[in-house]
Amino acid sequence: MKNRQNKIKLALIGGYKSGKTKFCEYLVNNKQNIDFSYYQATTGASYMSKIIVYKKFYFQIDIWDTSGQDKYDALTKFFCKDADIVFIFFIYNSKDSFVRANALFQLVKYVTKPDVIFALIGNKYDEDKNCIKEEKNLLNEEEILEFVEKNNLIFGHLSIKEKYSKGINEIFMKVMNEYIKKKKK
Repeated sequence: MKNRQNKIKLALIGGYKSGKTKFCEYLVNNKQNIDFSYYQATTGASYMSKIIVYKKFYFQIDIWDTSGQDKYDALTKFFCKDADIVFIFFIYNSKDSFVRANALFQLVKYVTKPDVIFALIGNKYDEDKNCIKEEKNLLNEEEILEFVEKNNLIFGHLSIKEKYSKGINEIFMKVMNEYIKKKKK
């Protein structure tokens, strides 16, 4: 990697209300007190950009926040096509959200570049500390970890609502480390 500005295309995918937009707001604007009193669904996709310095390298992160609605799946594929990194969001308190995340991963994994980095992100970990159970509509931790291992994904969980948005920086740095490692090869 050269010591100039490197462009990274980051696509955020996941179901409806899985935290993609709030994650993006936090990452780009360093918002630690995000307003959760309103919700506006993303139509198609939205774009934000941020320049960061990480490990002495400059990066322009172009973030495409895709809609979680089924009717925009074709656009989701389009925005993932040339992405360097894809974050796949699900919420811990809904098995349906995990099923949707899996379906979106299956949808985009064949249209992405061969060296794309995929990260599975479990959000809303704060809503129920016992949210990973073996009950009917709750997630089974083994199922999540099996999916991660089978598909060679980076995995992290976060809580956008908790003070200082616990987990966001950790998962982002984990992915950036992997990105730099791949580019040095």
